[in-house]
Amino acid sequence: MSTEHPCEVCGATTRNPKFCSDACAARQNNRSTSKRRPEGTCGECGAAILKRKRYCEACAAAVAERERKVKEGFVTIRTSAGAMEVKAPPVWVHKEVVFKAPAITTTPSHGFTCRGGSGSHAKFPQAGRRGAVTTL
Repeated sequence: MSTEHPCEVCGATTRNPKFCSDACAARQNNRSTSKRRPEGTCGECGAAILKRKRYCEACAAAVAERERKVKEGFVTIRTSAGAMEVKAPPVWVHKEVVFKAPAITTTPSHGFTCRGGSGSHAKFPQAGRRGAVTTL
């Protein structure tokens, strides 16, 4: 069995099973590992861009303009004749939430004497309690 092996990079004979020197090992490692970040795609047009960005420069300007119009209250109305933009005041939506507690019985279901001493839950109302109506 021979103790001499060829270097994977330059082909020189060496006792090391892979590389003849640290320089050849570094050269091989640098070739296999990319120094640049992997590329991503634009969220609008699909063009290749750096992964840390969400949109390409052209699409980023268009998205910023669209978000500005939405923030200012512009609404796009599409008709058969074409699309037109109308500035409309923002409309607030109100929502009512009603909480209803389950019915509470007057006798304890666990069968043990309660801390109240009488063993009943009579201090609670029979019917379910309604929570406050909340307007958001």
